Amino acid sequence: MGITHKFKDSDDFKQGGEWFDDNGRRICEWIWDASTKKLNIKSGIHARKIDLSNSEQQNLTDKSLNRSLPMLALETAEEINNIKYEL
Repeated sequence: MGITHKFKDSDDFKQGGEWFDDNGRRICEWIWDASTKKLNIKSGIHARKIDLSNSEQQNLTDKSLNRSLPMLALETAEEINNIKYEL
């Protein structure tokens, strides 16, 4: 299964994004709270927050976060749904 990611605002990754499966169904959506350094992920009826305030990732640049946050959201959705998505 191939999946795609789309940022909600291509100019501001902090607004979050969404992952979709081959059929256009949403796998998950996510948003980054820069002030608290928390990644909020929702997949179906399930939601998780990942606190990155005490990790090395708090020092990542916007460019690095732009690349890493979508993948972290997808990995979390995989855990929530107990499935491995193919990129």
